Amino acid sequence: MNLHKVLIFFAFLFAFSVINGRAQVETLQDGAAIEAETMRQKAEHGESHASGARNDLGPIILGNPTQAAVAIRVGLSYSFTSGGSYSEFNTRHHPFAEISHTAGTVYLIDRATLQEIAVLDSPATIVRIIRDATGYRVSIAGTEIGTFAGPLFFSPTDKSNQFKIEHIRRTPTFGPAQQVPFYRGGIEVAHGSGTPDNTLNVVNVVEIEDYVPGVVANESVASFHYEA
Repeated sequence: MNLHKVLIFFAFLFAFSVINGRAQVETLQDGAAIEAETMRQKAEHGESHASGARNDLGPIILGNPTQAAVAIRVGLSYSFTSGGSYSEFNTRHHPFAEISHTAGTVYLIDRATLQEIAVLDSPATIVRIIRDATGYRVSIAGTEIGTFAGPLFFSPTDKSNQFKIEHIRRTPTFGPAQQVPFYRGGIEVAHGSGTPDNTLNVVNVVEIEDYVPGVVANESVASFHYEA
């Protein structure tokens, strides 16, 4: 009887060592995969803001900030691969941009010159932007109006306005798949040192008070406790 128990004990130790060894191997493999993905993201998107090597993203604040931030910049991802397959957060580099609005008047401004490019007073009018070697080529409702240095900024006048980013799709936590997303605040079309030629970046410039409710509503699960 005692020999039987001893055999069971050593069998348990052997099984445990095998399982633990497999777990360590999987951990190493996971670590290598994370490192490889980090390097891929760095190669595709360039250095991060925190690296200090991206002056185009604005200055880095050292030490404790003395003023509270009231607005943030959120880079929006393009949701299709080069082959046209849906991939919700495929890349931050868009081959083009198509943007409309829902309420009030929107001013389209070239931030390089502070020139007012257009007054968009008809909601649902689509502005299409393509970037090439000459600058940002802008078309409104299918008519090309010119090429501009950029960045280009969509400035709303109506607080209730939302920008509809027509050329991307999002899959909400609940509801039908692949919806055209809406964003409050302003929209900037720009590029940085890590943006490949003939692509552009779309940035949502939004007040924190408007941003947080949208994040909570879209990224929280109904089963979360109230405190979450």
